[in-house]
Amino acid sequence: MKKVFVGLMVVVMLTYAAAVWAADESQAKKEQTPQQPQVQGPRPPREPGMGMRGRGPTVQGPAGMQQAYEEMQKRREEEHKKAVAELEEVKKIAQSEKATKTVEALQKMIDKKNADFKKSTEDAEKKRTERMEQVRQRQQEVTPPATPANPPVKEGKKVEKEAAAEKSSNK
Repeated sequence: MKKVFVGLMVVVMLTYAAAVWAADESQAKKEQTPQQPQVQGPRPPREPGMGMRGRGPTVQGPAGMQQAYEEMQKRREEEHKKAVAELEEVKKIAQSEKATKTVEALQKMIDKKNADFKKSTEDAEKKRTERMEQVRQRQQEVTPPATPANPPVKEGKKVEKEAAAEKSSNK
């Protein structure tokens, strides 16, 4: 009986070892072979005015950046007002039930939410003005100011007339 039991235990252990070894082999194969990109069908066409990743409208120039910022701020403000309104509703219910501690706790939450929103709005505005200033500085570095050695580019017939007058004066 002992020999049969020992024999079964050896078979079970060998089976377990083989299963673990096979799992390790398959895991090692997965790590060695590079992941091949999954080929999908053709991408749907982008809507005009959408960004490269299709997440939102393309922002072009300072006016576009300003508009995008204002829309984002408006969206954040609406979300904030919605959250505060929900807390106000709960506060009204607590007041009707005369739960003064709950009312006080809710008022503290509302005040904290308002303060956090105000702080985050101020921080965002500060960062935005800093970024705009950096953009202005880069534009000034890239576009040299107009000087006699580097006159501003003029358009139209005036340029042709001035070029002709300059050539005639050089003769």
